[in-house]
Amino acid sequence: MLEPPRRQGLILEADGTRVTVAVPPALQGDFRELRAIMAAPETGTWLSTELVMQRDGGFEWDFNNDRRVYFGEPDPFIPPPEGCEIVPADWVWTSELARFPRSGASVAAWMTELDEPDYSGRLPERLVTILKTFDALQPVAGTFFHGLSVPIRPTEPFFSRGIVPLSRDIRIATENFSVPQLAVVACLTGRDIEPASQYPEEHEVVMRPNTWYRPVGSRHLDQPDLDLIVLDELVRGRAPRTWTTQQVDDLVDSTARVAEAASRIEEVEITTPGKFVDEIS
Repeated sequence: MLEPPRRQGLILEADGTRVTVAVPPALQGDFRELRAIMAAPETGTWLSTELVMQRDGGFEWDFNNDRRVYFGEPDPFIPPPEGCEIVPADWVWTSELARFPRSGASVAAWMTELDEPDYSGRLPERLVTILKTFDALQPVAGTFFHGLSVPIRPTEPFFSRGIVPLSRDIRIATENFSVPQLAVVACLTGRDIEPASQYPEEHEVVMRPNTWYRPVGSRHLDQPDLDLIVLDELVRGRAPRTWTTQQVDDLVDSTARVAEAASRIEEVEITTPGKFVDEIS
């Protein structure tokens, strides 16, 4: 999905107390991987799921294959009141169904009524506003970090359809090294939103949608236990930068030193769980 999903768990205590908890990033990645594994050419994949685990080790799965989901609502299958924002929006579902296509009886009625996105120029008003705000900021070049709860192994350039948040702080980007992989992004057109951010301690730099990335190197670290992948931003109208083996090694070496030092100091508070460790897609 292109917008943040409900990533919540619920613990039911013996006395009936209900405690809401965040789903760990690694488990979020497992769910995303499971969706991809369960996808079929004609039926797509499930849209939401509920996993109930008992104290005795028993568990039950409930997969939703065709009901529209509304994030942030008390009942995720009941839409918000008229006039309220619907999340995910139609264009998000359209992109999702393009990624996991389905046909025949697997296409629910509501899926045929979605507003088709016009990729030639029309974007959701909120996204247009965000992009205009980004464009008003000066581009910032540098090396920043993004964690990945699901490792990627690209061999060719790829692009992101959504906004990609990066952080200057490797602990923020990996949620205190709780994810298996770290993307080291060498960017040219990032936007520094730290001065205007609600959470300046995240030291955030954002990348626009439809940004292309080229993998130029990788390495596994033992301390901390972390896979590194180096991604170089490709900019339209500019020739790709030339990376020598020595330049890649130097960047990986410096990142490894930063990661090792950061893993030995106090953890940081994660103010927006899942934000910096989602897939780059």
